[in-house]
Amino acid sequence: MLRPARLCLAVLSWSSLAHGSTGGATLARDLLPLLREADICAHGRCAPAGRAEPTDSAEGPVTLRADAGRDLYLRLGDRPEVELEVEAVRATLHVEIEADGSGERQRVYDALVAGHRTIRIALDALAGHIARLALRVATPEAGAQIVLSGAVLRDALPADPPLLARFAGADGRVIDTLRADHVGCYGYRRPTTPRIDEFARSAVRFGRAVAQSSWTLPAVASILTGLYPLHHGAVDPDHAIRPDVATLAGVLAARGWTTAGFVTNYLGSDVYGLGRGFQTYRFYREQGARRRAVYLRSDAVLRRVEHWLERGPRNPFLLYVHVTDPHFPYVPPPRSVRPFWTGPPSPAEIDTLTDRVRMLHNGQADWGTRPAPVSPHDIALLGDLYDGEIRFADEYFGRLLDALQKRGLLDTTVVVLTSDHGEEFLEHGGVGHGQTLHAEVVNVPMIIRLAGAVGGGTQVDRTVQQIDVLPTILDASGVPVPPDLDGLSWLAPQGPVTSTEAFATVRLGPFDQQAVVADSWKAIRDFDAPPGSRVRLFDTRTDPGELHDAGATAPLLLGYARARLREVAGPLRPGPVVPDNDRLDRLRALGYVAE
Repeated sequence: MLRPARLCLAVLSWSSLAHGSTGGATLARDLLPLLREADICAHGRCAPAGRAEPTDSAEGPVTLRADAGRDLYLRLGDRPEVELEVEAVRATLHVEIEADGSGERQRVYDALVAGHRTIRIALDALAGHIARLALRVATPEAGAQIVLSGAVLRDALPADPPLLARFAGADGRVIDTLRADHVGCYGYRRPTTPRIDEFARSAVRFGRAVAQSSWTLPAVASILTGLYPLHHGAVDPDHAIRPDVATLAGVLAARGWTTAGFVTNYLGSDVYGLGRGFQTYRFYREQGARRRAVYLRSDAVLRRVEHWLERGPRNPFLLYVHVTDPHFPYVPPPRSVRPFWTGPPSPAEIDTLTDRVRMLHNGQADWGTRPAPVSPHDIALLGDLYDGEIRFADEYFGRLLDALQKRGLLDTTVVVLTSDHGEEFLEHGGVGHGQTLHAEVVNVPMIIRLAGAVGGGTQVDRTVQQIDVLPTILDASGVPVPPDLDGLSWLAPQGPVTSTEAFATVRLGPFDQQAVVADSWKAIRDFDAPPGSRVRLFDTRTDPGELHDAGATAPLLLGYARARLREVAGPLRPGPVVPDNDRLDRLRALGYVAE
């Protein structure tokens, strides 16, 4: 029997870090919902269903006409087969298949359909590929059509091994606004994170971890619920998580765990339902009028966490720590930023730059201006300050590990270190976060030290996401994982889609975007862009900075990405409104509500 070990979820708030499994089973996937929203093709041209005005109802059969075929995009497993239930009066059905990158279509079915028929099409030759399935009606008779009353993809999924070996217990830490590419063990050359790098040598590091959003509230809510933002409800500053959504702390507290949270960012506070389930929950308010750094710093947070540890929490326990030092405004102590100065600026220069850049951040007068009026010299100075803040947070993350070690807790505790999102420094013309879904704001560090340092030094290069943290922790602790989560436990066998694609969204002020991220590509849909250019595709192997739209050269992959964005997004289910005057004052002070 698995013995639950201590779980310390330490969430350090670093908003500027870039960057249903069925293993070995047969999956039967209903394709009718996808067909209803599939690209509709007529006269050699295809358009998304919403612009082509389909006549199908939200439920029931799908009708294929000679002037409106359908293109379906699928990721295929080991032994794919499509089964169609069709009915027609002397109409010919053509089915063609094309694999990503091949540029060639293969006709896999071409026959006259009369009455009702069940058609089975084996697609073994395209196993393991992303493919386009083109369904067309070919007949000289006017008004001919074929009605699809059923469409199923049957597939054998590979029994890929779990990403992690089984372990007992966990400890997690989130750092606000920490970019993965500013962390030493992720390849950064500056000495920003000596303690995190040391920690990673005894831990498992995920090389591609994706945040569910590029700002704090929806991302932290996804970590603590295992759900995408569109499903947990905390999609913007006006909405909390839905009351029917379970949290990690709530699930564990119901099973007798001791749960405690220490939070320094208002957007991670109980106002939004994120304190639900914590027996001890401490939110330390921002005080911009008294602190240049606005947020309570890591050293002060650690003193409070150590006091809680000294009282001896019962085993097992969940400890959640959310620190916000790397968040703007960047005000690192001199000792932390000194290693990065090329020429120390004057305090007046720093203050002037901070005041000017503040107006480009969330909710302020020039929010989202692109290109941002910031010089390369200014960006270099901001980068130095930001790195100094990371160095300071890293020091106190190390001291938290020391506190666990001193009390004999470290080797029986699983420690999770991650970030809510990253920060932009002109990579795409802007500064701050919460405006785009590019690598610099959604690529985050994800490092797990297992109990007893099992698997220490391992690097996993599969794409993972924040929503996987909750099911992994439950699975590791012997607690049943709810079946309705969006996340996937890293202790479970990995499926072909869920383990290789991540989904992110941002709905903040004027910005409304969604992204799907895979191991080698990424697509971003911008709802404010012109209809013909809303979805941009990036080849992240050759273009890791996501600067060049590759959609024109990879139309099949672009079609698949658009289909996945439609499928994963689903309907928006916002949580309850939080119309609190104090809330508006807090958000205004943080720059999330315009003056």
